Amino acid sequence: MNDINTQLFQPRFLSGMVFAMIEGLNNGETINFIYDYNPEEIHQDICNSPLNQISCQLKYESTREKWVMTINKKDLEENKQSHGCCGICGSHS
Repeated sequence: MNDINTQLFQPRFLSGMVFAMIEGLNNGETINFIYDYNPEEIHQDICNSPLNQISCQLKYESTREKWVMTINKKDLEENKQSHGCCGICGSHS
């Protein structure tokens, strides 16, 4: 799995960056976003977004003292035939 430390990024760009990374994720791949705070709001935004080909999980890892949001882009046949854009970042046409 791939870990992205969200503390490396400016907060005002974080939401758009997370959505863009999820949309660009290859089918069947998983990514972990690591937070030093509870990212419940963005987690709910992602889980409730039109990106229906993903699964999302949020948990606190006491060993790291960090919150981990895990996103898996399912390797489904419909993912191979459509771009799956949620439209949030404004890049779809």
